[in-house]
Amino acid sequence: MSPTSKQTTPTPGISGRRSLRWIAFFLYALLLLSLSSIPGPKLPQELNHVNDKLLHATAYSGAGLLARRAVGSTPWAVAAVALLGAIDENYQRLIPGRTPDPRDWAADVAGGFLGSLLAGLLERWRKQKGCLLPGAANPNATPGK
Repeated sequence: MSPTSKQTTPTPGISGRRSLRWIAFFLYALLLLSLSSIPGPKLPQELNHVNDKLLHATAYSGAGLLARRAVGSTPWAVAAVALLGAIDENYQRLIPGRTPDPRDWAADVAGGFLGSLLAGLLERWRKQKGCLLPGAANPNATPGK
């Protein structure tokens, strides 16, 4: 390498970022499944005053947002969240005091859809405003500045 050559650290490409996004989604899925592992009688009493379906939709909106970032499209993100919700609801059969509920699954899917839409809106807004993700090249930048 010549002394005038610049050595740069490679930034993660699309596949690297996409991998990190999938890791984030799977870690979030593990968090949701761990919350489902709490036996029914041990759930915090404060949650009794909050609408159960609202809790499901809120929790799964995060999954929808992360899934949308990972797959890049709302339909596939919602499919991933629907599968996660189905696994989660069926997993609850194994937990004392917990039972699967198709209405909970519907709230999971609705939340996932809303989270996915939010991710899509944020992505569009970021592109319109010229906001960049770390490591992304700015197409409007003047070279050398």
